[in-house]
Amino acid sequence: MNKAIRRLAVGAALAAFTLTGCASWPGTGVRVGETRISDDAIVRASVAIQDIRGGGDADATEVLQTAASGFALGEAARQIAAQNNIEVTTAAKQSAVTVSPALFASPDVGPLIDGIATNAVVASKLGQNAYLDQLSRIQIEVNPRYGNWSASQAALTSSALSTSLEALQANR
Repeated sequence: MNKAIRRLAVGAALAAFTLTGCASWPGTGVRVGETRISDDAIVRASVAIQDIRGGGDADATEVLQTAASGFALGEAARQIAAQNNIEVTTAAKQSAVTVSPALFASPDVGPLIDGIATNAVVASKLGQNAYLDQLSRIQIEVNPRYGNWSASQAALTSSALSTSLEALQANR
């Protein structure tokens, strides 16, 4: 499949995925405490990831769920860092994840990578058990289209939507 057709197919699948959410979540992908992360940010990061990976057989639903989870954990880690006066430097974040500096600077995927790196730094500085304990006390809500948030697992556990790109395209 050529790149233009693949990009169109991925874009259509992501649009279908985004348009199937609950009416009570207009425009919101994730809420962490009082902080709202938009569906748009999650979809933009997902499209950028698909482009980086070259599209191919990459599962659009999995990429969207990974992005939603990454944004949720990143914001939660920022809040935990603030509550514990933990300094999270750019250098610490860059050493926590192995990506190019250009990806950190990307307007689409950079905020997601920054969140993932922040999460890794804060968990490391606090220690895994203390981090998970504090994480379980933060209210994290994920739009049901991305799955169900499990505080005990600190992860998305499932999604009501099919995980096949073909099914997402058929439902648009």
